[in-house]
Amino acid sequence: MAKVELKKPIVEEISAVIQDAQSVVLVDHRGLTVEQDTELRKQLREAGITYKVYKNTMMNFAFKGTDFEALIPYLEGPSALAVSKEDATAPARVLCKFAKTANALEVKGGVVEGTLYDAKGIENVSKIPSREELLSRLLGSMQSPVANLARVLNQIAEKGGASECEAAPAAEETGYGGGDMDGLDDENLRILQELDMAGAPPKEEPADVPSKKEKKKKEKKMKKEKKPKEKKVKEKKPKKPKKAKAPKEKKPKKAKPVDLSPPLPKAPVILIFIMAVSGTLFILLSSNLLGYSASIKEARQAYASMDYVEAYRQIAGVEPKAEDEEFAGRLLLLAGVQGELNNANALYDSGQFTMALDAYICALGRYDANCPDAAAYGAQAEYDVLASEVTAQMSEKFGVSAETAREIYGLSDRTEYTRRVYHIVKALGLIS
Repeated sequence: MAKVELKKPIVEEISAVIQDAQSVVLVDHRGLTVEQDTELRKQLREAGITYKVYKNTMMNFAFKGTDFEALIPYLEGPSALAVSKEDATAPARVLCKFAKTANALEVKGGVVEGTLYDAKGIENVSKIPSREELLSRLLGSMQSPVANLARVLNQIAEKGGASECEAAPAAEETGYGGGDMDGLDDENLRILQELDMAGAPPKEEPADVPSKKEKKKKEKKMKKEKKPKEKKVKEKKPKKPKKAKAPKEKKPKKAKPVDLSPPLPKAPVILIFIMAVSGTLFILLSSNLLGYSASIKEARQAYASMDYVEAYRQIAGVEPKAEDEEFAGRLLLLAGVQGELNNANALYDSGQFTMALDAYICALGRYDANCPDAAAYGAQAEYDVLASEVTAQMSEKFGVSAETAREIYGLSDRTEYTRRVYHIVKALGLIS
């Protein structure tokens, strides 16, 4: 009953982490150095990804009944999960990119938007652009037609617009030009239109004897018919040439007022510019130097208190000067072993015994691999103290000697390595 009560809060924590998650990716982080692990956590944190290390049995309980239950078969060996609740492809993108430079990091599989992917599938998902990149591409495609239209309109405006076409005068339906119609009243125009009809003779009047009124109308009509004929003969005379219009004189443009103010002297302007640039560079260099000095000072204080992990964190990402290179190399070695030791202690306290033993073994293996470098950097004494602490914790908690740990660490078969660690923990009754 006590074990169940201890496990329940961890299972609830994992359930809260994966709740409403867009994607969850499992990785095997065994073999990463402290520097690599710190850098990986930094990149994941900057991408808004939650990265946690839990015991497989705890994740097994938390995954059941959720969209991530399909990941249970991948819970073998040390496992860490990367969770994103906003960008579904972010964990795959960051982890696969980091794995290219850190071969020890192994991607096991993951669930992205409800779909299970193996290691190969997660690698394919990592190639999908981020949401921000896709939005920027969409915006660019939407802006392209508008930009092209604006460019065309601008070119038209610069060229002065399209040339105007001169409209040719339409011919009159009656066949007479404007000059031929001058001086004719409406009645004469009507008569001319009747004469131009398609050869149709005028309608004959009835043979009845016309009255006096009708005779008068006929006489008037005949007189009117004679007038246009006379006018037509007159209009055939050559037209007088039109007088050429004198070209209009363009009004002279108003002259712009001349700026009589004296130009700025070049020498003072150049001097002011050089002073501004120099001041900016001085501020940047000063801030960098002050930041570097503060980091080195804090790192030495942490080193004096034997907190090597914190000391290394203070100078991580800083290019050490020549006089500080030996100190930085010493911190790298010591922080690597102490980081594994701290990780092992934390895992043991949280009940993740298999992963704790793995961390102790890795800490001792790292000590053996870097012992010659520790002597070269003058850190052999501090290095031996850390190795003694690792051996003592491993022997006290798991009954594993340094020789046995070195034997297990030297196994090239990863499956055999996991099996040996698992059987040691199970033999102690630490696995239910």
